[in-house]
Amino acid sequence: MAQPVTFMATNSSFGHQTPAIINPMYAAEDVVVADYVVTEVPYRADSTGVQDSTAAIQSALYDCYDSGGGTVYLPAGNYLVANTIVKNVKGTVLYRSAVAYNSSDVGTWENITFNNSYWANAGAAYHAPNLATLNNWTRANGIAFTFGDLEWEQFFGLACSDYLYGINIVAGARISFCGEFLWANYL
Repeated sequence: MAQPVTFMATNSSFGHQTPAIINPMYAAEDVVVADYVVTEVPYRADSTGVQDSTAAIQSALYDCYDSGGGTVYLPAGNYLVANTIVKNVKGTVLYRSAVAYNSSDVGTWENITFNNSYWANAGAAYHAPNLATLNNWTRANGIAFTFGDLEWEQFFGLACSDYLYGINIVAGARISFCGEFLWANYL
């Protein structure tokens, strides 16, 4: 099931923000709004799993970050990510954020921070709820990171606070998790 990855960030180079309501393949409890859809122009990620989508997904993440935040959406499908390099991501994630599963190549995750203060302090234009409301909800429902069936992944500078689970390790077909945390901060 494709899950939206939601962030609030700071600082667009290639893409442009075009918010749209998405009808996901599986029912969601809330409206899904996508600012950047990785299968659309200019990213054109391949959702069949045949072509490497690493650069397309990373470009959408960078554009989201550079434009000041939003939602990067991966429609249902299979995405071949041959070289995982996820870095400099920060934001508020309400339910589930970074999910990495089924990788047997070296991947790098650097400087990823999930904290409710990003949205709570975004201002009236973003209809931001107060921090206490966000914290209460994510402490009861939120998962900052989900990892499973990973080999050779390296994680540096991961930080999250006020989530039910900071890291959720799930069983995979080959292995649950065989990665390396070089620095992590979970509050």
